[in-house]
Amino acid sequence: NLLASYPHKKSKFCNEIGKNKKSYQHCLDCDYKAMEHVKESGELYIYKCHFGLNEAIMPLYSYGVLTGYLMMGQAVIGTYRNYSEIIEKSKEYFDDQEKLKKYVTKIAILNEDQVYSFANICDIYAKYISLTNRVQAKHDNLAQEVKKYIISSKVSFKNILKHTIKSFIYFVPGIVNTIFTSADKTVLGAFANSYEVGVYEQASKICTLCGSVINSISNVVLPRVTYLNNNASKDKSKKIMFKTLRYASVVAIAVTVGIICISDEFVPVFFGLGYEKSAVLLKILAFNVLMSILANYIGQQCLISNAKQNQYNIAISVGALLNVILNFFMVERFQSVGVSVASVVSSGVLFWVVLMFSREIISLRNIIQMDWKATIAAIIMFITIYRLNFTHLFVTLAVKIAVGAVVYIAILVILREETIQEVFVKIISKRRT
Repeated sequence: NLLASYPHKKSKFCNEIGKNKKSYQHCLDCDYKAMEHVKESGELYIYKCHFGLNEAIMPLYSYGVLTGYLMMGQAVIGTYRNYSEIIEKSKEYFDDQEKLKKYVTKIAILNEDQVYSFANICDIYAKYISLTNRVQAKHDNLAQEVKKYIISSKVSFKNILKHTIKSFIYFVPGIVNTIFTSADKTVLGAFANSYEVGVYEQASKICTLCGSVINSISNVVLPRVTYLNNNASKDKSKKIMFKTLRYASVVAIAVTVGIICISDEFVPVFFGLGYEKSAVLLKILAFNVLMSILANYIGQQCLISNAKQNQYNIAISVGALLNVILNFFMVERFQSVGVSVASVVSSGVLFWVVLMFSREIISLRNIIQMDWKATIAAIIMFITIYRLNFTHLFVTLAVKIAVGAVVYIAILVILREETIQEVFVKIISKRRT
């Protein structure tokens, strides 16, 4: 393995120590023990050399194979009193004791936290280089390879402020989403009783959970789409975006209609008596699942991935502001039903604004073309299972879910919907292999 140490010019103290064969052997032995320790642990290791100086060493890998080490040093953890320990251990290797004291006192004194902080930063660089397989064992000068990826720059308040301002736009969605999701319950709590808040919150949780599960696909795909958009692969990026949106839409449409169909049975079975109104709210808020998923997918993959974070922030801000305004207008008269309607309308407006900002990539016609088959399947599913009724609620709920799933998938197969065809092809090919 190669040992990487940069810069090549050592400190004056270490340079003088290296001139003596005996003292230099102490250095080699110490470094060798450190390398063996890292080789076994595979992690950052901070240690004290033979003469009392603190150093750090971390492994560098290439495709899982240890190819070298990145080292940091030297410093003294403690106070000026530690200088005397170093001088005492190394004085036999110096003819000029004044020179020894001069060289030792040039070594930086740091506290333990500082050393560990610097070492952890270097460890992050080492892990990045290892994970990206940037360093190959064939290179003669590993130190130069490592240096390419370590950029030395001065940190100033001006630089921190500049990057903080640029980064702030990425915090806006989180802040606005919090307002969007909490405004309805806050307004409802101020103008209605606790019962209204309770039934609304239970219904809202179910729809939020369903939406979060489906939206997780977009969160996974976003980095890939962003990478393709920034590397002149717009067509490939658009293809992935349309494919994931089609998959999400097929599931979201089924979930939306499914919630409407089973809410009358689901609420008493899982929430118990007293929450009957939650079933009504679920039927309204179910449309939020579809609207929020479409808005999230288009917003992330069309706007955020194309560095249009500002437009996305405007869209969600418009939706949040409209939600607050509609809540104030509707809550006093319609209570939790009014808040539910306001939430759905706001989500619809959010979807429309995001779509307008993304019109160069995707249009309403594109969405209709990819979703009309799923919409027809969902309507037939609704007609088939909505009126089903048995003696026991749980039996009714189970039958509705089972029959609904079968009908929905069957209609998609009959209509030759692309998503369901791809799924069946993959299942068949796996069974054959």
